[in-house]
Order: sequence, then C-alpha cells, then structure tokens
Amino acid sequence: MKKYLWILLAVMTCGFTHQFHFSETLLEWQPKSSRIACTIRVFTDDLEKEIELKYNIKNTEPKQFEKAAFEYLQEVFQVTARNGVPIPLEPLGMEREGDVVYLYLESDSLTDDKMKKTAADVSWLDPITIRQTLFFDQFTDQKNLVNLRRDGKTSSFYFLEKVENQACRWP
Repeated sequence: MKKYLWILLAVMTCGFTHQFHFSETLLEWQPKSSRIACTIRVFTDDLEKEIELKYNIKNTEPKQFEKAAFEYLQEVFQVTARNGVPIPLEPLGMEREGDVVYLYLESDSLTDDKMKKTAADVSWLDPITIRQTLFFDQFTDQKNLVNLRRDGKTSSFYFLEKVENQACRWP
C-alpha cells in the first residue's frame, strides 16, 4: 500500500510542473516621469534552475539570489533607443507569487533636450530595439512575450529561439 502512495505522490508532484517555457515582459511608458517601467514575469522554477546553473546560487539565499537574478537579466534583456543609445533599466525589486516571480525595473528619466520633445511624446525613441533571450540557453521551446504599453494601448512582440532582437514600436 505504501508503494502505491509513493507512486501517486510522485505522479501528482510531476503533474504540477509546467509543460511550457514562457516569460512575459511589460514595458510601460510613464509620461509624467519620462521613464520606462518594466515588469518581467517568469516561472519560479525556471529562474531557480538558471541561477543555480549559472551562478551556483540557490533560492534559499534570498539576497544573493535576487542580485544574481538581476545580473542575469542584464545579460539577456536589453533595450536600445532609436539612436542606438542603450536604455539602462535599474532593478527595483523582486516579488514571488506562487510559482511566478515578478522582477521590477525602471529607466532613468528619458528626455531629449535637443529635440525639445514632451514627456508624453515617445516618437523620438521609436522604434526601440529589444533583445530578449531569457532562458534561451536552457530551453529550446522558450517563448518570451514583450508588451509595450502607452496611453492604455499595447503592442506585443514574441521572441523565440531564432528571434533574439526586434525593432519594436510603441502603440
């Protein structure tokens, strides 16, 4: 009887792992501050596996794990303005909710004094080039969705194994 309980437990545990590899990123233009707010949502176990493989750090070490997670993001996620200037995204923090981790980042204020553009107008940044290779080295079926949001409208772009960089336009 114990043997069957262990088998049932093993099957149930395996049934709760996700069968697909997916991340979702939201880049939202903040017109009042002229900043880009960024939220990246990933599966906890995918991030844990990547950080452990890459940095030999386990999720049981929260501060080190968070630092390594943002270091990893710097390698695999970049945003560049139309003029080729990188837009650095600074880490704000990390939040766990069940089997999902939310990573929060934000740019410095982005203004173009030479062009005298208003904060609400992001056309001088458009298109931005995004590189999103999150977990590509770990999973061949990884799909990364990036959403650009401005004024309540959203444009969506998929990044797959063969699509690492894209010129993306704000809606």
